[in-house]
Amino acid sequence: MSDIHGAIWWNELMTRQADQALVFYKRLFGWQFKSQPNAEGAMYHVAFLGDAPVAGILDMEGIARLDDKAPGWMLYVAVDDADAAVDSTLAQGGALLHGPFDVPDVGRLAVLREPSGAMLGVMTPAGGS
Repeated sequence: MSDIHGAIWWNELMTRQADQALVFYKRLFGWQFKSQPNAEGAMYHVAFLGDAPVAGILDMEGIARLDDKAPGWMLYVAVDDADAAVDSTLAQGGALLHGPFDVPDVGRLAVLREPSGAMLGVMTPAGGS
């Protein structure tokens, strides 16, 4: 993970079949997982390769705001200021889908739809970027 503005910071799989995904990625890549509920009560699984966290898997089941979303991978890009990234996205014709909000010990993030229609996460890592 790089905290440099504009660098890929995190990758996250959103799925309604998290148990199957955990088995698949463990077999495919050798990932191990640490799981805990997130702020919405859904299970969040952090994938590790050795001691290094490499990705997250969010169990979308039961999260109403994600009912109409297709499962898939999303990336987060490090930004100096998540709120400013939201403002810039809106000014350029994009949309705010979720946030911005704070995740304790992780940072401030928002999920955006950029003008061409693709989803994108932005994250100001805890402690600044």
